[in-house]
Amino acid sequence: MPLSTTACPIRGIPPTVFHAQQTLLAQRAYQSACGDPDANDCDTLRQDPALQLAVDRLPDRATPLTSQPAMTRLEYTPSRTQLYRMAAAFVDVFLQSYASPPAAIVLDFDNTDSAVYGHQQLALFNGYYRHRCY
Repeated sequence: MPLSTTACPIRGIPPTVFHAQQTLLAQRAYQSACGDPDANDCDTLRQDPALQLAVDRLPDRATPLTSQPAMTRLEYTPSRTQLYRMAAAFVDVFLQSYASPPAAIVLDFDNTDSAVYGHQQLALFNGYYRHRCY
């Protein structure tokens, strides 16, 4: 679906902009690959010419990429059932990549805590480690 706008009947509110889902997914993937994993980075990067080229759009300040609220809505669209089905599909694709399925799959989660002292930003109390850590 191409970029399109519709006039908003309420005075003072900008028109609604629609982005193709493929463009939204590409923007999100490229932002993450470039080290900007948060949706709040969309507001800063939406007019970035390199990102616009990466998602097959001509660099144009008049038609920026999607904003943070639109990206957040996209991320919260799937239901719990749909997320489960996506996870099952990932497992199926992984198993199909082998000639015969492996006997076991080990998920190694890094449980290393980074203890903090004082009142550092984003540090939270962890009940398992019984101290504040990242």
